[in-house]
Amino acid sequence: MGPVEGSGQWRSARRSSCVKIYLISNPEDSVVERRALRERVFPGLREHCRHTLGLDLTVVDPYESSDAGKWPDRATRQQLIEECRLSSSGPFLLALVGHQYGAGCLPARVEVAEFQLLLQACQRAGIRTSSLEEAYLREENTQPPCYHAPTPTQAEQRRAGRRKMEDRDEELLKLFQTAASLCVQDGLMTQERASNYFRSELDADLRFALGSGSDGDVSHRCLVYVHRITDAPGGRKDGAAREPGTAREPGTPDAEPQLQLIQQLQLSEDHLMSRLRDDFLPGLVASCQLPVYATATEYDRRHGYGPARRRAYAEALSRQLRSDLRGLIDASPPEQEEALGPPGDASEHGELCRTLSRLYDVTRPEEQEIKAYLVQRDTRRPLVVAGGPCTGKTVLLAHCAQEIRSWLPDRDPVIIPYFSNLSTNSSPKPLLSSLCRRIARGYGDPAGPNPCPSRTPDSGGDASSSRSPRLNLDPHRDKDSSPRLGPDPRPDQSDQRHHPDLRFDPCLSLPQLQERLSNLLSHFPSPTRPLVLVLDGLDQIDNNRQPQIIRCLPSPLPPDVRLILSVSSRRPRALEAIKRHFPDCSAPPPRTSEGGVRVEGENSAWVESRPPAGSGCALVELESAERKQRVEMVASLLGASGRRVTSGQQAMVNRALSSCSLIFYARLLHQHISLWSSESEVQESSLPDGVHSSISALLDHMEQKHGSSLVSRSLSYLSVSRTGLTEAELTDLLSSDDEVLVEYIGGQARPSRLRVPQVDVERLLLDLRFLNRRTVAGTRVLFWVCRHFRLVVGKRYLGCAKIRKEVHSAMADYFSGRWAFGNAKPLLITQESGLNDAISDANQMAVFIDRQPSDQPFFFKSVEALTPAWNEVGLVNFRKIHELPHHLKESERWDEMDCGLVMSLEFHQAMIQAGLLVDLVDILEGEKGSPELTIPRERGLLLSTLKPLACLLQSSPSEHSMLMETRLLPYMRVYPKLKGYIREIDQERRKGGRGLGVVLCPAPSTVPSIQTRCQSCVTALVCSTDGSYMYFGQDNGTVSIFDTKIANAVAECSNPNQNAIISVILCEDKFQMALWDTCEWEQWDHFLAPRGKAFSYAVLAQVGRLFLALSETCSLILVWKISTGECVLSLDPGSDTCVLTLLKMASNIICITPNGCLTIWDSELIYEAQKAPKMSSGVTEVVVDPVGERFYSSDGSKIVWGWNLTTGTPDANFLHDGPVEKLRLSPDNQYLVVLSGRDIYVWRRETGQNSFRIGGSTASDILVTPNSNFGVSLSERGLSRVWKLANAGVVCNINLYLADAKVSPESTFLIGCHHGDLLAVSLWSGSVSKRFSRAESSECVVAFHMLPEDPDFVVVLAASGGVYTWKVTEETVCRQFQLPYTLLQGPQMASAGNFVLLLTENDAMTLFDLSSNRLCSTKVEGCVFKACLDKNGYYVACISYPSILGNGCLCDAHAKGVLTVTRLTDGERVGKVRLSKTPSTLLVSEQLCVFVGFQDGSVAAYSIPDADIYRGGPGRYSTFGEQVIIP
Repeated sequence: MGPVEGSGQWRSARRSSCVKIYLISNPEDSVVERRALRERVFPGLREHCRHTLGLDLTVVDPYESSDAGKWPDRATRQQLIEECRLSSSGPFLLALVGHQYGAGCLPARVEVAEFQLLLQACQRAGIRTSSLEEAYLREENTQPPCYHAPTPTQAEQRRAGRRKMEDRDEELLKLFQTAASLCVQDGLMTQERASNYFRSELDADLRFALGSGSDGDVSHRCLVYVHRITDAPGGRKDGAAREPGTAREPGTPDAEPQLQLIQQLQLSEDHLMSRLRDDFLPGLVASCQLPVYATATEYDRRHGYGPARRRAYAEALSRQLRSDLRGLIDASPPEQEEALGPPGDASEHGELCRTLSRLYDVTRPEEQEIKAYLVQRDTRRPLVVAGGPCTGKTVLLAHCAQEIRSWLPDRDPVIIPYFSNLSTNSSPKPLLSSLCRRIARGYGDPAGPNPCPSRTPDSGGDASSSRSPRLNLDPHRDKDSSPRLGPDPRPDQSDQRHHPDLRFDPCLSLPQLQERLSNLLSHFPSPTRPLVLVLDGLDQIDNNRQPQIIRCLPSPLPPDVRLILSVSSRRPRALEAIKRHFPDCSAPPPRTSEGGVRVEGENSAWVESRPPAGSGCALVELESAERKQRVEMVASLLGASGRRVTSGQQAMVNRALSSCSLIFYARLLHQHISLWSSESEVQESSLPDGVHSSISALLDHMEQKHGSSLVSRSLSYLSVSRTGLTEAELTDLLSSDDEVLVEYIGGQARPSRLRVPQVDVERLLLDLRFLNRRTVAGTRVLFWVCRHFRLVVGKRYLGCAKIRKEVHSAMADYFSGRWAFGNAKPLLITQESGLNDAISDANQMAVFIDRQPSDQPFFFKSVEALTPAWNEVGLVNFRKIHELPHHLKESERWDEMDCGLVMSLEFHQAMIQAGLLVDLVDILEGEKGSPELTIPRERGLLLSTLKPLACLLQSSPSEHSMLMETRLLPYMRVYPKLKGYIREIDQERRKGGRGLGVVLCPAPSTVPSIQTRCQSCVTALVCSTDGSYMYFGQDNGTVSIFDTKIANAVAECSNPNQNAIISVILCEDKFQMALWDTCEWEQWDHFLAPRGKAFSYAVLAQVGRLFLALSETCSLILVWKISTGECVLSLDPGSDTCVLTLLKMASNIICITPNGCLTIWDSELIYEAQKAPKMSSGVTEVVVDPVGERFYSSDGSKIVWGWNLTTGTPDANFLHDGPVEKLRLSPDNQYLVVLSGRDIYVWRRETGQNSFRIGGSTASDILVTPNSNFGVSLSERGLSRVWKLANAGVVCNINLYLADAKVSPESTFLIGCHHGDLLAVSLWSGSVSKRFSRAESSECVVAFHMLPEDPDFVVVLAASGGVYTWKVTEETVCRQFQLPYTLLQGPQMASAGNFVLLLTENDAMTLFDLSSNRLCSTKVEGCVFKACLDKNGYYVACISYPSILGNGCLCDAHAKGVLTVTRLTDGERVGKVRLSKTPSTLLVSEQLCVFVGFQDGSVAAYSIPDADIYRGGPGRYSTFGEQVIIP
């Protein structure tokens, strides 16, 4: 919230994630216009802001309520205007100036001197002032003192009557106006000052909003619409004359002279309206370029300005305002750095640090002890700040973090504050991950997508001013390698040695994160750039997680590292864990004069200059502040808020401060006494005696002022939210809450749409002074600055588990978008709530009302997005992915959590795009202690598939869908419930028209596994009888319990002495033993271990169908198929150490290594992976039939496999006597021709029968003519032959060998190169019929291309770069153009359609477009390995290998090849696939399906998504390269 009375130090005017607009109008003259804007304009603009800019939009209309008694007063309205000015990201003001000026407003307070001046003026004129003196009371508790009119309560208004109260206020206002005009007449008051008593609310609000802002605010953030009705009759006049015959009461002002005086002083409504419209607004237009839109409507003297004309104006205003306001919003977009990228934990904690430090009002002596600890240069122990609740530990540490730079002027420290209690996720892994990432960024190393920039000296966040050498901490590095720290583990700033990039793996285990943190702390900090870690609130973390976090901190601390921790003295477990981890920490820092260093300041302190290396930690007990300081603090807060107390009230305040010595209590006390007036009767019971009772008293006051339901539900939603709520979200939730909304239904109407007025929410938030704003993932949200508000709210409003569950469920409904898009929510109406005439005493009625909440997609997408990235990917809805999982879990809606969220592709994509892969992994792993979800196996497969891809997904999150699809498809039979996940991927691809579809998935190269790790080495192991639980004793004194069904650690217990566990004895109530008779056992088969090794352990799996074995000195687990004796798979346990043991459970195989690594495979996944078809060795060739239903593959062995593309399985084998060298299919799809050894086989494709076999051939290649009548066997050393496919009859022999030979489209010539010439040999005679030769110019033909559309022509490329067209029938030659010399270095004249692939070099492919004589070049990811054009020349497919130097990572996902398909018409990439194994061959079929053969014998096929639009014809080509100059 923005600065309000008494809270300037609480609120910060920073950028917002919301466009908040205040609507100024005359409520009596704008009802139709405001309703039209509310219903037609603002909802659409809100959706535009959300989907296009990632912003929310709220409009504060102070007169939205139909009850004038609920309208805010002038002071509140000014606070709301200022709040909109400070917190709106874009425009903040919208004003509607109509024809009517509006009545003046009774002042809420008048300073004493001015009030007495007005009274005296009336008394001199003989006007009775008793009514003013009775209505206004003197208030001494304001600065300066004033007279104020107490606000009547609703009960008082009901007793007195609404109309009577309005008449009284009108008479009082006339008295003020009379007195002010008399003062102006007598020269006692300026006309401008007197105008304040005559100005309407419209005029006053406009002048306040536009007169106090900067020129930029006025010109770019405000809109004013003026509507003038010309020739309209005059309205109500000031001081209207009495009816004839009525007498004026004695002591009341005479209306006629008063009216004349007002007219004379130009203070009438007409004069004031003219000054507003004709002077004030035009002046701002000229000086500040205020956008003012004026409209004039001529008054119809016959029909007047009736409802029809007003509605017409409202419609025109709606159209104009929608366009103007949208233009202002789009012209001032917010900073999008955090919204587009991953959440900025460094900036968020830095902002929290600055916010909390502003609450440091009392100087604490402990500050000097912290300073003394930090200035020491040789200490290696941490500092612990301990204190009770509400003693100010967090505020003290935040203040000290802000002061560190001034304390260390000769050093450039990197300061990392972390506030556990205010963090969105303080479990051990996210906490340590955040620290590692921020440390690396603080020292200039890119641990994340963007290195953190340098901070200014006053920043409390991470800071760096120069780069340090980078350390190789890549989790994918060679397992035998170690970080190269060099001779000096702390190089100075001049050291410019290059280290590999530090990449953050979000799936690191806790021990790996501990190792990484230790390496970072040992490497980066230096004497000139020390590191200061401030960890606040470790005691607020779950008790089971506190020891894990503390144990991950190095003990003793590395040099030049300072660690400050805060814990509560009432929670000794965290403090004891710190003492155990840092021994000998019972004594505070010595303060003697011997062997110490004095640190001068307001309170000096002595610190130990040379503590023993690694000995203990310093302990600072936070004492209570002195009463004098707390009294001064309260006085200072009162003065800042313009308040004070009387001497008698001060005595009660002093007594209360003596009863409770907490700093936070003093701050709460200020809120209570700010409500006192000088007439308040204060007793000892007037002030609560503790923090929680003070908070409860404040909540009582809030309920009396704003209503119990609005307050209770608002605070409940704010308290149960995970990260906080925005104002717009809070209003949406309250509007969807039946308990709140029922109070806004009055009378007999049954509204179809209804919302809680935004102004009611804003007024409540103005009074909630202990709410603050912070940034969470780029969004400004409200949060409690003190956790005790959550505790009191929880006890007061959420004490019942049922109510808490209902609140969480309502928030889950909201963030899932259940009631969005016009879905009306039923509201149960009873007699007590309204609509009494329609409901009997015993019944209730459901009224369906559209609450108009905002929609909640995972991605905000819009065709009008301001950046291409938003248009393509969309802007992540961080609010949904942060809040929805939390509320689904807390409301125990497990089915929705599992099926609707955890198994949702869009949720996974949003989490990955948002940089929250760690959180996604945590959700997939499941919460410890929560009920088991319904489908843990599917969740486990997603988890095990996702983890190995984590490194790649950080740099390429858009590849998530394709990566998951290719790795999940082989297991759909085992996990059919994942078909919905795959279906989402397919729907996304079809909707976007991009990406390659998976037609045939290759055989899996690995089996997904779930891996977890103990914190230390395993020293003892025992398994429960039923195999459900495993107990791991470790050398650090910890026993971890794993649930083998969900593959997760469920509990942990520790030995306080941290001695190694040597044995775990499991006591179970029941056990059972079965004896088996082994007399009938017989040997089935025997298996040999790899040469030179021996088996050490073996188990059977899948009912004896598979045999798993461990061999000595080998970390892999070999899988053998018992039926064939073939080794079909190898399983990687993910550790470079030998396997300790291998266990077979009911459905899992579990591997345990000595270093505590536990790897679990699903037995069915192993069986499914080994079933996948693949040839015995690498695929060398693939041919596809013309229909595209079948294809054939060879691997250089004697067998050719025939595949059914529909089923994805081989259904035919063609056996040959020798290894297969070449495959050809006849164009009519009747024959399969195979060259094997010295024989040529011709097979009938449909029957699989061998038609004939041609033996003794010396052919090196075979061709089939386009008409499918003849075969051609090409021989380099013997005769080449043309023979009939039907009967192998020889047609002719060809004496010459033609290189790169091809058959002409009409099946008449064999065309190929011979000794530099291009020959056309007749297929009937075998003689050379035509010759293309450039002997006269000594040019050799290096490549040629035949044109299927023009069979008489051949395009020829000569060695010199000349390109010719040769008409074969007439033997005419035409030189067309000259290619650049750079393209002649090994041309690869692959051609199709109108495109010729000339060259593949490094990461570029160069093609030539024959239709337009243009060169085309396209880039791919890495070095090109293979490239292929489709037959018609629409697409080019290539396989490339990314450069390791480019991505700086050696992980398996980064190292594999990439298949890329590019559309040649415009050069656009239509799809990309990360291949999971090593490719060997590539082919694009006529049906535009890309086939990839792999070295392990498997084949994959991928469809091109937009291929259908090209199948009807070639279409028109456009080029994306430069034109070649034709000589």
